[in-house]
Amino acid sequence: MDKADALHPREWPVSTQVYFFGCGRDVGHYWHGPHLRYVSHTVYRTPPWQDHDIDGKAQPTCREETRHGKTRWVSDPEEQEGPARIHHRKGWTMLSFWDRSVDKRFASNGSFVAKGEHDHNGMMDLAQEHFPELLGRLTAPLRPETGDHHD
Repeated sequence: MDKADALHPREWPVSTQVYFFGCGRDVGHYWHGPHLRYVSHTVYRTPPWQDHDIDGKAQPTCREETRHGKTRWVSDPEEQEGPARIHHRKGWTMLSFWDRSVDKRFASNGSFVAKGEHDHNGMMDLAQEHFPELLGRLTAPLRPETGDHHD
């Protein structure tokens, strides 16, 4: 993460409310603005999802499971790269996926988050415009998740 390159969201054009949560250029899940510029979590407060809502919970195959009165989040042990799950909340859209293009470890993931209601193709267009280098490094093209899930 190159904090020297950080761009405060107030410096972005008003129409650009697109973020990436995940590994930018280095290991570690952080918030990034266009072209993977680091955004401090103390500055970032606009979208309706926070780190703890996304990391290991928003990706394909993630689900809540309750056993013996305890609730935890679980996912498919394969965490296949390629499928992407779309979420909508309070006028925002998030496209989440497993991503081991930077961090090869289990549970590494990424999410594009954008203001407005978008479908998978709309989110991919925004990702291509604002994060082309990230899309270019993915090991599998992102495609809509199949099967049922609940937000």
